[in-house]
Amino acid sequence: RRAAAERAAAAGSLLAGARGRRDGLAKRLAEEEERGIARAARRLGGRRVDEDLGVEPSLRAAVEAALGDLARAYVVAQGSAASLRTERGNVVVRERLAAAERSASPGAATPGVTADVRRLDDALAACGGGRLADALRRDPAGVVRPLLARVAWVPDLEAALDVQGTLPAGWLAVTRDGSAVADGLTVRLGRGDSPLERRAELERLERELEALAAEAREADAARATGEAEAAASRTALDQARAAESAAAGRRRRSEELERAAGRDTEAAAREAAWHAAQAERLASEAERAAAALASLDAAPAAGEPDTSNPDAVAVAAWETRVSELRSRRDRLAGEIAALERTRRDAEARRARAEAAVAMAEARVGAVARDLAALDERERAALVERDALADELAEAVAREAHAREELDALLADDRAERARLAEAERFATAARERLRAVDDRARAAEVGVMEARLGLDALREQLLVELAGLGELGLRHLAASIGSESPPLASAAAGEPSEAGFDAATEPPASETSIFESLIDALAPQWAASAPSSEPPSSGRLATLRRRFHELGAANPFAVDEYRSVRARLESLETQDRDLRDAIARTRQLIGELGTLIATQFRTTFALLEVAFDRRFQQLFGGGFAKLTLTDPADLGATGIEITARPPGKKPQALAMLSGGERALTAVALLFAMLEVRPAPFCVLDEVDAALDEANVGRFTDALRALAEHTQFIVITHNRGTIESADALYGVTVGDDSVSRVISLRLEEAQAIADHRRAEARAALAGPAAG
Repeated sequence: RRAAAERAAAAGSLLAGARGRRDGLAKRLAEEEERGIARAARRLGGRRVDEDLGVEPSLRAAVEAALGDLARAYVVAQGSAASLRTERGNVVVRERLAAAERSASPGAATPGVTADVRRLDDALAACGGGRLADALRRDPAGVVRPLLARVAWVPDLEAALDVQGTLPAGWLAVTRDGSAVADGLTVRLGRGDSPLERRAELERLERELEALAAEAREADAARATGEAEAAASRTALDQARAAESAAAGRRRRSEELERAAGRDTEAAAREAAWHAAQAERLASEAERAAAALASLDAAPAAGEPDTSNPDAVAVAAWETRVSELRSRRDRLAGEIAALERTRRDAEARRARAEAAVAMAEARVGAVARDLAALDERERAALVERDALADELAEAVAREAHAREELDALLADDRAERARLAEAERFATAARERLRAVDDRARAAEVGVMEARLGLDALREQLLVELAGLGELGLRHLAASIGSESPPLASAAAGEPSEAGFDAATEPPASETSIFESLIDALAPQWAASAPSSEPPSSGRLATLRRRFHELGAANPFAVDEYRSVRARLESLETQDRDLRDAIARTRQLIGELGTLIATQFRTTFALLEVAFDRRFQQLFGGGFAKLTLTDPADLGATGIEITARPPGKKPQALAMLSGGERALTAVALLFAMLEVRPAPFCVLDEVDAALDEANVGRFTDALRALAEHTQFIVITHNRGTIESADALYGVTVGDDSVSRVISLRLEEAQAIADHRRAEARAALAGPAAG
């Protein structure tokens, strides 16, 4: 049974471990389908690249290494790919597959490329490799074969390095185990994520689960058979114990019969010795009488007694008495011999019975010890199996969860690194652009200042030139602005000019001011013909300069600080999860222990209640008693009330009984506990002090009945209890004031008392007969 239980435990552990690995793989595959791009691509009718893909097992790792992240990509139509711009992942455009397959086919290659491919095929044949697309057994979507059309596989890294020089443009060489991927210039080492391996391992675990489940069922059946055999062995053990108890009873009866036969034999021997002594005495007296008779002169004839002589009559009587005594002696001697033979036979039977009982006791003790050891080992093995199964499942789950978290962290880390690099590139480009803008702004300011200075100089020069022209220049400017009268004449006549000067309200303007007003009027027309794109203004330049200073210098330790804070956060989250898991497991264990304790308590309490009522009726000679829980809903804090009804009284609580009744009720409860859960030994200290003679008799009867399974040590002064004991131990103080322990076995004392009584009877019988 232990071997079957161990096999069942091992099968259960393997089954739990396989289920944990299967659940972890299924969870990881399910999480793959929960990604944002997966859901979005599925809604658009997309299909995963490695879905229902069949690959030769020996080249599965090479296919995964060649596909890389494309194994997790989704095939979508070209018109639907634009809607996935917000997702993160890989997408294969369905319309590009046919073009890629055509371009990768041998007929579509140019003569130079065909030669390169042929040279690559020769190198692959020399090193034992081949085309990786040939490893596909099943490609329902027709996606992976075009993706692997330009990939070759080689046995190892050395072969990949040898083939690397012959790779055409766009081709890859992958090792069989997927540990290296080589292109024309570089070699990527290390294996990445392996969804194909996970799917294959999931299928393998499903098959292993079926085999392990069958093995577990067989182990459970074997364990059930072992338990049935163990139950049969326990039944046989109980029968052997019953037979041993019966043999012990027969042995005690045979010992009692032997002691009685011994006592009878000793009495017969003493009586025979007394009769022999009497016969010898009478024989000596008869001899003396015969000698006296021989001296008589007047003896009668031979053979005829002389009735006239009283001495002759007495001698004849004594001779008759002697012959009778001799015959009786012979008879008693025969009886003594027969009794002696009977005693020897009884001793032989007793010796055989003792030997058989000793052997049976030894066998029963060995069987009991083996059974106890087996039960203990079985319980320990079951507990250890459950603990190992839980730990294994938990370890597998934690490993899968940690692996998932690690993958997620690595993915997040790669994404964060990519974003950080992109941000750094953007910041560098922004700084470069800002520096260039600043330079252009300064150059523009300088240009504006130079243009303003040049414009002022040009304005002064224009004024000088126009002043040099005089009236002709004024007319030309007036014609340019659409005025018919010269400004100077209008100003002299006091009329308003086209330039907006009022001679009535303004003083006569000088020629210089007239020229300036005309140039100001013509400036918008000149500005209209200027270029449409103007350089930035000074305010714009100031704003850009202020924003640049507000950005400040970049923090070079931002990445390290982010990494340390993230590691600290992950550690705290892991500790929090572990604590929550430990609390949940502890609460679950507390609940299971509470349920187990409640079940065992209720079962033991029910057995104890029945045994207590039976022992109460035995000790009291009737009545009844019962145990009641004060709070059955809360077994951890409940109390127990005892209700008893002695014969002739009404039911009442234990506190309402008399002292002797309370003591006897407590003894009944104690005996019921020993009956339900036997103990190897029990010490009773003055438990019968308050009992009368009738109750002491029932107490000793119950004590003798329980003594078959429990050894009792009773401290008492009650004569009735002492009489029922097998051995007595007492302490006495002699004249020297030294305490001594005196022990006495009642069987030996009974034999000594019988022997002394027999000797006393013999001593009294001798003088009476004399």
